[in-house]
Amino acid sequence: MASEGIEMLLDFGGSGGYHGGWDSNPCGMTDNASEPTLDAPQTIEIGTSAAVCLGGLMPAAPVQVRATRPDGLEVKDVLETNKWGGATWSWVRLPGALTGTYLLEARQGTVVVVGQFVVTPASKPHIVVKDDIVADKSDLTVGLAGLPSFTPVPMVLYRHRSQGGAEFVAIVGDMTPDATGEALERFALPAGIGPGGYRLYAGPPKNKQGEGLWIDFSVVP
Repeated sequence: MASEGIEMLLDFGGSGGYHGGWDSNPCGMTDNASEPTLDAPQTIEIGTSAAVCLGGLMPAAPVQVRATRPDGLEVKDVLETNKWGGATWSWVRLPGALTGTYLLEARQGTVVVVGQFVVTPASKPHIVVKDDIVADKSDLTVGLAGLPSFTPVPMVLYRHRSQGGAEFVAIVGDMTPDATGEALERFALPAGIGPGGYRLYAGPPKNKQGEGLWIDFSVVP
């Protein structure tokens, strides 16, 4: 049951505030590249997610990727290109991530493409989740950045309804940004919420869907 003063249903018509989440096809324009390419954003702010887009590679084949952090530590992974020779290299910059220049390299056989991006402190309020698809009965890691320091922020969870709008689920807890305006917490998902689409708000409950600071994520079995 909703707490006093909390709207059970939200109107879906509101315009968005600052929010995270992925474009449905963030690298669509890179998929059909005529030559090998690595397209990275110039900057990624703390508390946001971004896509580094690879294109023009051999379709349906592995590609080795490597990032060199500002402290010199290397992070490596192997991606699989799609049928058009593209791949999405996803980045989430949680609070506490190193700021500075990240050097990028993607290698497929003798083909090598390089790029870089710069991680910067948040210039405005952001909310981000470590994973935008989480398993039922698991935890959700949430980051805030660019908010007033030492001011508790209630985290309010809503469930998207198939017929439109959303319904209140729970206030999952509070987050209090530190002196840098950042906070990182791990919350247990409320018992029995089940698979589906959800929206997490940072701040008091809203009367209109889309107001304020929020992010969408999905729960799977």
